[in-house]
Amino acid sequence: MNDGGYLQDGFEFRLPTETEWEYAARAGTETPFPWGEALNGEQANCNGTLPYGTNAKGPYWRRTTAVRSYPPNAWGLCDVVGNVWEWAANEGETFENGDEKKAPTGYKRVLRGGSWLNYPQNCRVASRKWEFAATVQDYGNGFRIIVARRDAEAERLRCEREAAERAEAERRAKEAERAEAERRAQEAERRAREEVERRAQEVERRAREAERRAQEAERRAQKAERRAQEAERRAREAAERRAREAKADYLLGRELAFGLNGTKVDGWRGFELLKKAADAGSVDAKAELAELYLDGCEGTPSDAARAFAAAFEAAQSDNPFALYVLGRRYDEGRRVSKDEKLAAERKARAFREFEKRAKSGDVRAKTRLGVMSIYEDGLPEDEKVGFEAIREAAEAGSAEAMNFLSWCYHDGKGVAKDEGRALG
Repeated sequence: MNDGGYLQDGFEFRLPTETEWEYAARAGTETPFPWGEALNGEQANCNGTLPYGTNAKGPYWRRTTAVRSYPPNAWGLCDVVGNVWEWAANEGETFENGDEKKAPTGYKRVLRGGSWLNYPQNCRVASRKWEFAATVQDYGNGFRIIVARRDAEAERLRCEREAAERAEAERRAKEAERAEAERRAQEAERRAREEVERRAQEVERRAREAERRAQEAERRAQKAERRAQEAERRAREAAERRAREAKADYLLGRELAFGLNGTKVDGWRGFELLKKAADAGSVDAKAELAELYLDGCEGTPSDAARAFAAAFEAAQSDNPFALYVLGRRYDEGRRVSKDEKLAAERKARAFREFEKRAKSGDVRAKTRLGVMSIYEDGLPEDEKVGFEAIREAAEAGSAEAMNFLSWCYHDGKGVAKDEGRALG
């Protein structure tokens, strides 16, 4: 070193060779340790629990200690034994008779001197190990550098070696850069391919999901349609059932109320059945009720207002019995303003409808057609036709027709007067 503390030309810092390290460590001695034959952790930092050359156990600090914590060797060098293993410049080969090789960068190098975690046996000056590469860092490894003179040939060789190392490092860097670029390109290509595949799979998954949802929606729609059809079928069946029940109530109530088909007249029961059928929506039942409310016959209640309301509602369907009742209401002015024109129009419509029903065999229609032919003004009068219609209805078992037939014999309408038959 010069006076400024800088390294002089022709000198260098480097790791010692094994020969140099051991020469300096022994400091002129030939014993296992620079101070003698024994080590138990008192003389150097090691695991003193298994002493060497003595039976006395020493300390084990389980860590490194500061430099100069222990006495130096004869040449003033501290910690050449224990504390940390020290790197040498040699390869990990057999070291005999001073024949040694300096290791290139990155190769396995030799370590000498032992460390704080080794037993004294492995801390002898002669101890060495070489299982670590020079790039390995370890809490039990360290180094000691020396200042050595360079010779011209060695300097030339060093420069050439360094130049070759730099060229090799540059080549390796370029190769690594090229390999890295290629790797990144391959990685980018792989990622792009995976992304395309992922997106394609996602599109396919969404398409399958959409198809599944469409199928599910179709299935639900079909199910809803089946339910609607079932509900419609049930509603239709219920309506048909109610219609059948209403028709049955209407027919039976009509027979009981007016004594049709030889049935004994039971006005009140007939009225209740007709009312039930009318509540279920039977227009014909409403028309019959209108007549019962109008005349209050056979124990049924007389109610002109209800007669008009029932007749008006049933007349919207051109029911002849309802039209007939309305005609009488307008003619008589009961619960409604008297209107002979409306009365005549309703009666005429009722007469035409009675004709149609009489041709189909309706006994009550025949009876009403006969009565209107004989007794109603403003209609085609043919007493004989009327009488025949009433007689046919009576022969069919209509108590109502029998009653009107008695009137015909009594009044001589369409037939010669016959009080005997009238009373019969």
